[in-house]
Amino acid sequence: MKPKLIAILVASLFISPLALAAEGGGMTWTGEASLGLRHTNDTARDNSTLNEYRDLGSTVPLTMFDAKGRGDNYYLNLFGENLGRDDMFLDLKGGKYDVFKYQLYDNELRHNFGSGVGARSPYAGIGGANLTAAFPNGNTATWNSFDHSYSRRDLGGMFEVSANTPWYFRAEANEVKRSGINVLAGAQGRSPGNGFVDLPTPIDYTTMNYSAEAGYSSKRGHFAVNYMQSRFTNDNTLLRWTNGFFGGAGLYDTTVLAPSNDFTRICANGYLRKLPCDSTLAGR
Repeated sequence: MKPKLIAILVASLFISPLALAAEGGGMTWTGEASLGLRHTNDTARDNSTLNEYRDLGSTVPLTMFDAKGRGDNYYLNLFGENLGRDDMFLDLKGGKYDVFKYQLYDNELRHNFGSGVGARSPYAGIGGANLTAAFPNGNTATWNSFDHSYSRRDLGGMFEVSANTPWYFRAEANEVKRSGINVLAGAQGRSPGNGFVDLPTPIDYTTMNYSAEAGYSSKRGHFAVNYMQSRFTNDNTLLRWTNGFFGGAGLYDTTVLAPSNDFTRICANGYLRKLPCDSTLAGR
C-alpha cells in the first residue's frame, strides 16, 4: 500500500463521514494539539541503548494531535504524534454506528543498534549483497563507517460492515517493511575454531498480509470463516563476502539470508452458549 494511496484513502474517509453527518444532523468536534521542542544531552561513550527505539533528536519539533467527531449517525477519531520523526504514528478510525467501521494507520519505528554512523567495518559495498575487503587490515582508520540500524514501517487498514444485523464481513490489509543494515556473524573457514567476522548485512524485508472474515455473532453464539494470505519477500537472499581465511582477495564465501515465502490459512471457528445445563460448545 503506497503512501500516495494512503493519502487518497485518508482524504476520502475523512471527507465522506463529514458529508454524511451533515445529512444526519451534524457532527460535534473535540480535540487537542500540542507542539514542543526536545533537547537531549548524554555523556555515554555509546548512547545506542538510549536511542535504540526512540527518536530523541532535537532537529524535528514534537507534535501531537487528537481529534474526535461525534454525530447522530457517524463518528470519526484521528490521532497522530511525532510527525516527521522516526517513531511517527498516525491512526484514523471512523464509521456509522452499528452499520460499518474502518481504520487506516501508519506506525513507524527505527531500531538503532549503533551510535548513528559510528559503526565501522573493513568491508566495502556495505548496503549491498556483495562485501569485499583485503585482509589482514588492522588499520581501523581505513575502515568504512555505516549506520547500524533498520527502520520498520507498518501501513494498513481495515473495513467491517454489519448493516445493523448479526451478520458481518471484515477485510484487513497491511504492509510491514524493514530496511537498513544489521550485523550478522560469518564463520571464518569451515570450523568455529577459526573465528568469526561481523558482516554488515542489508535488511530489505517486505511482508504483505491480507485477510477476509465473514460470520454471525449474537448473544447465543458466534460463527466465522476466515481467509488469510501472507507474503514475505527479501530483495537479498544471498550475501557474498570476502572470507579472510580463504586467502586471495577474489575468494568469496556465501551466507544464505531469509528466503521469500508465502503462507495461506483458511479456518472456521465458533461457539454456542446457553445450552442444556448452562453449557457452552466451542470448536475451531
